[in-house]
Amino acid sequence: MGLEEAQVAEVYFPASHDFGSGYLVSPRLVLTARHVVATALSNRGLPEPPAGPLTAGQIGQLAADLPRCRVRLLGRREGRPFQDAVPVWWRDDVDAALLAVLDGADVFWEAAPLQTGQIWADLAGADPVDCLAVGFPIADAEASVRESRELDGTILPLSQYKRGHWVIHGRGTIGQPPAGATSAWAGMSGAAVFADGMLIGVLRFDAEPSDPRRMELWAEPARAFADDAGFVRWLRADGGRGAWAHSPVSPQQRIRLRGLTHGHDTSSVRLLTRRLRSGPIPAVSIDDDTGFGARLVGRGPLLADLHAAL
Repeated sequence: MGLEEAQVAEVYFPASHDFGSGYLVSPRLVLTARHVVATALSNRGLPEPPAGPLTAGQIGQLAADLPRCRVRLLGRREGRPFQDAVPVWWRDDVDAALLAVLDGADVFWEAAPLQTGQIWADLAGADPVDCLAVGFPIADAEASVRESRELDGTILPLSQYKRGHWVIHGRGTIGQPPAGATSAWAGMSGAAVFADGMLIGVLRFDAEPSDPRRMELWAEPARAFADDAGFVRWLRADGGRGAWAHSPVSPQQRIRLRGLTHGHDTSSVRLLTRRLRSGPIPAVSIDDDTGFGARLVGRGPLLADLHAAL
């Protein structure tokens, strides 16, 4: 699955008037940037993930002690209703957080099936990667309505390497921020970043708020939070064991594999690549019902390239 329109979220904290973006990654949990909801975080530490399936009652109990945010999913015209939510996971060293939606979470996604089983990935190597993100920057606000913006850009993985974040060079223009705003992109923070259909990070900051023509944004890589034990426990409590999974193949590798295997039977390609990931294999073991694996044995360069791509 890739970026789904029905799972793009607005995030708002009324007490401080902070606003941002997010993405529904399981039936009740919205991923966003930690700094968007920083003033809503409890000073008593993280709540403990439930041992079993996450219920509305459990979230309601948390809400009795935690400050509430407001979240809603993208919809046409005036959109869907805002719902109360509370932060349930965050880390001080990572700009990411999870918000749990309170009672009535089904209102979020009843208009369209929720795509469960989110795949996350890391980038590998220096190859540029096209990416997408959808959020709600203030430059696109119309009166009291925060309009959505789809960011289409390219990540150069080795840019800002020492700082440990992705640098996204956006295409197009954003326009000038309204009076009093610090950045035309304010409100875009927290949007999930996707590459080749996999979640690879969360938008953080505008690289140069004083120059909207620069079109450069920074994102927190998914690898910084995606395998955190508490993060994973919350997602699995809400969406089951298959709610969150790591792709062993990066977006760049998937793109190279598609180029290498273009025109071949896709089921055979999947079988072969699964076996290649487990290590070197004898020629006889990669045959299948179609004979595709056996044919590849005679194509040494392609087999070597598949090994390299994986």
